[in-house]
Amino acid sequence: MDTECFQLRRHSCRLEKTYRRSESAEDRLAWVQHEHKRHAIYRQKEYAYWNLRLSSNASSARKLWSTLSSLMASKKSGQPSKPSLTAQQLLDFFNAKVEAVGQSTGNCPVQTTLGPAPATFDQFEQCSADDIQRVISVSQSKTCEPDPLPTDVLKQCLPELLPYITDMCNASLQEGCLPMSQRHAIVTPRLKKSGFDASDAKHYRPVSNLTFMS
Repeated sequence: MDTECFQLRRHSCRLEKTYRRSESAEDRLAWVQHEHKRHAIYRQKEYAYWNLRLSSNASSARKLWSTLSSLMASKKSGQPSKPSLTAQQLLDFFNAKVEAVGQSTGNCPVQTTLGPAPATFDQFEQCSADDIQRVISVSQSKTCEPDPLPTDVLKQCLPELLPYITDMCNASLQEGCLPMSQRHAIVTPRLKKSGFDASDAKHYRPVSNLTFMS
């Protein structure tokens, strides 16, 4: 990230703010075109950087492997702590919490019927392709393992995929149902606070990473 990259990013922010204020097609086109240019320059600089790193360390096997490890992100800064709890122990703990909630409410009467709703939803306006495109464009490019492709790639191919995504979103809203394929998540236990005892399961909270499309 050199001076040129920072300047490109600042200019991109200005173009985006201009488009958010005006919401005109011309301002949006200028912003999108600059984004394509910015990311293309980023990729060129990244390629040139790693090409230089690899070529400069080609004569030293140790340095070359170290550079390859950095490139493949196989090393992380700092010494990783050894896991003090197994996945099964964490799963048993969270299952026990859910079971305890069920037992604490087990004597409550079961509500099998509901009264009439005071509000009605008798009209439905379908989402347009522009609506879906706007939501995807402003969303963070986070990716989960169940995603069929990285979110960055999805955004780059959005013009081609937009009709299918729009139909899928409208179908889900009309049927009032989220597809089963979008109900899966990667659950990761995280310490509630950095200073907590990592060997105690009650100090963890489960974080669900859903797919970008869901």
